[in-house]
Amino acid sequence: MYRIFFYDLPALFLILYLLLRDTSGSLVGFQKPQKEDGIIALVTFVIVSAVSLFISWISSALFQAPDILFVEAPRGFTRWTVAVFAGLSTAYFEETFFRAYLLRRFAEGGLPATKSIFISALLFSLCHVYEGPWGALNAFIAGIVLALAFKRRNSVHGPAWAHGAYNLLIYAMGS
Repeated sequence: MYRIFFYDLPALFLILYLLLRDTSGSLVGFQKPQKEDGIIALVTFVIVSAVSLFISWISSALFQAPDILFVEAPRGFTRWTVAVFAGLSTAYFEETFFRAYLLRRFAEGGLPATKSIFISALLFSLCHVYEGPWGALNAFIAGIVLALAFKRRNSVHGPAWAHGAYNLLIYAMGS
C-alpha cells in the first residue's frame, strides 16, 4: 500500500499530458473544485460503500472462503498520512484514467454514453480481478457509479474524493 503512490504519480502526469495535448487548453474533468463536487463525493461514497457492504455480505453468506487479501489498518500518524496520500493519489489516478480519459476518448470515437460507461467499468473491474470475483464485481458496480458521478458534472474531483474515502474506509477496516 505504501509504495503505490510512487507508481501512480508518474502515470497520473502522463494521463494529464494526454488529456491536454490535443485540447484547446481546457483540461477535461479538472476545473476548480466546486461545492457540488463535495455533494457528489458524499452521495457517491455512500452508494459505493453500501454496494460493497452488500456484496461482502452476500459473498460471506454464500461462500466460506479464507481472507487472502488482508490489509492491516495503519497505526500512527505517519502511516495514516501515507495511507491518506496513497488512497487519494490512487483514486485520482484511476478516476483520471477510467473516467476523464477513457470516457472522453470513447465519446470522441462516437461510442454512446451507456456503452462507454459499461466498457470503462469493465476495464476498471479487470484491474481489480486480484481481489477475486466478488471484488471484481464490486469494482464493476463502483465503476458504473463513479462514471455516472463523473458524467453529472464532468469533473473528476467528486468521484476521486469518493473513491479516496472508500479506499481509506477499507484501510481503516483492515480488510
